[in-house]
Amino acid sequence: MAIDLLICSDIFGHTSQLSNFIERFEANGVNTHLVTPYHADKDDTAITFTGCSDLVAGEKAVYRTFVKQCGHDAYLEKVILALQTLLSQDSQFIVLGFSAGASACWRALSKSQSSSTSARRDTTHVKHFIGFYPSQIRHYLDLRMNCPSTIIFPDSEPHFDVDIASKKLKMGHLTSCIKAPWQHGFFNSLSPNFEQDAINLYLPLLTNIRLLSTPTLLRNEISNLSY
Repeated sequence: MAIDLLICSDIFGHTSQLSNFIERFEANGVNTHLVTPYHADKDDTAITFTGCSDLVAGEKAVYRTFVKQCGHDAYLEKVILALQTLLSQDSQFIVLGFSAGASACWRALSKSQSSSTSARRDTTHVKHFIGFYPSQIRHYLDLRMNCPSTIIFPDSEPHFDVDIASKKLKMGHLTSCIKAPWQHGFFNSLSPNFEQDAINLYLPLLTNIRLLSTPTLLRNEISNLSY
């Protein structure tokens, strides 16, 4: 039986690498739905930087574009709209977010936000939320989730202590935190912190629908990885 997966991208949007990920998910019987910070009728803004030899400069340029064209709060509203659509189908689904997308998912799925509440009234249909390096989560550590949530942090973040954040997040009984041995952006080939080892280790797990649908199994598999 096919299951729905909502993917919320980082600030680079719909990259060719993300397209390849989606193809692998769909080959494993997953119906994917993609949300990015950018307009669907425009080319991905990140494509401009795929040939940039200075990845740090490219990432900074993409962030400026993200702030200008969308920003964190507007991205949150896009994620809420996508969640509303899936919730209206009255079937279970999985949410996967990266960086800014993961932060938006955390806010949207939380039961503690006071505005735009319609997407948060019933998240029992969300089988699992997996969020990779959501750095904006540092501003929302007091929020608590209504669904099983796995946060995968990088080894460190420049703006907050990952270990302290993890400890606070795990006060919510549905949230588990894992620290990977790489830096923010390790899953994105356009990031200066990209790590091919991360793709090799994590992607087979993420595209296994049984693991993705069962938080404890996925967490155990990640914990048992040999880095």
